[in-house]
Amino acid sequence: MSSKSNGTPELEANWTLESGERKMACEAVTGANRLGFAVLYKYFQLYGRFPEKRTLLAPQIVEYLANQVGADPVSWADFDLDGRSAQTDRSQRGARPI
Repeated sequence: MSSKSNGTPELEANWTLESGERKMACEAVTGANRLGFAVLYKYFQLYGRFPEKRTLLAPQIVEYLANQVGADPVSWADFDLDGRSAQTDRSQRGARPI
């Protein structure tokens, strides 16, 4: 898992996981959960809230984060934004369930 891929400067500036963030994401067993954590974490950092729909993220962002956590970008479709893993990820950011 690399800390950066060949992203644009905007992708690198906004969506690159720091080593500690990558470590937290990689504690998840499945690729979908690693990617889901990374997406929720970085989205929250950038916007101060969690994405309500998958379509809020450009495919390039998902692919860039997937490369950093060793996940298949397609696994983003398997991550349940309302599921238990997403709730756990949100609580790690200090957010309460809706």
